[in-house]
Amino acid sequence: MLIVSWPVPVLIGLLLARLGALVGDWLAVVLLVVWLVSATLLLLAFPRSEEQIADYVPRRPNAAESEVLNPAWHETMCALGLGDSAFSLWVRQGEGPTGGALPGGMVVLSAAAVPELPPEQLRGLLAHEIGHLLGSGGVWWWRLAHWYAIPLRLPLAAVTRFARLVTSRSAHVLQTGAVAAGQLGVLIGLSVLTWQLLGSVAAIVLLGSAGVQRFAQLAISRRSEFAADQVVVDVGYGAGWRAYLAHRRKYDWMPVEIVESGSLVIRALDLFVEINSTHPSVYRRIREIAWRWQTRQ
Repeated sequence: MLIVSWPVPVLIGLLLARLGALVGDWLAVVLLVVWLVSATLLLLAFPRSEEQIADYVPRRPNAAESEVLNPAWHETMCALGLGDSAFSLWVRQGEGPTGGALPGGMVVLSAAAVPELPPEQLRGLLAHEIGHLLGSGGVWWWRLAHWYAIPLRLPLAAVTRFARLVTSRSAHVLQTGAVAAGQLGVLIGLSVLTWQLLGSVAAIVLLGSAGVQRFAQLAISRRSEFAADQVVVDVGYGAGWRAYLAHRRKYDWMPVEIVESGSLVIRALDLFVEINSTHPSVYRRIREIAWRWQTRQ
């Protein structure tokens, strides 16, 4: 994460300093110092107690949910060789049986996951999210890189949101293309500004490193999904997890049968969607789980 993330924050810091220097050297120094120490706000704002965390996540499981979740949580943590208090379990409102992992050792399930998921799928979901936490040793570096890239992320997020508003979710390829085109436009505009203020070399480096950072971070995110899936298989919940993912195949942009029997254009579009996504396609994850489960057996 450090390797793929550092060029953009450095160049943005230099760009801020150059903009300040247009007014005066003193402003350039002030902007650069404020920019460097701004991460202190991130550290201070990071939740440290359950009371603070409660502001970020809805609630702890209620009595009825605890009756279902506590045995599943205990069994999963034991299977991983961990104590029940190694991480914390939370519930949020939301559509569908989903889960997530947050910094601070938090596993968050949707309220719908508790009554809707069979026991083996619920344990698979818990193991998957815990797997993310077990592999998140670089979370602080990720958050710092995320923070220092705010001047780039904000316009990218704006065009992404706009592209998704004006395109249909069902037209996955069109939506992905609109997002990619909008983000490319932002990068080109920022590079032109950098060219004017810092020179052509800095502009080329910014454009190139921003592109590399984007695709590398997406690849790291997809890899973390495969790694968390491996944790599920390693603790013996692979069958339940495969069943859970099978229900989520409807979120793939196109059925695997069409992709595999399709033309070169279909396969190229599938690759285009994949490399622009934070999660691998569900059918690829199911295949990987099946292979790992067979190897484990």
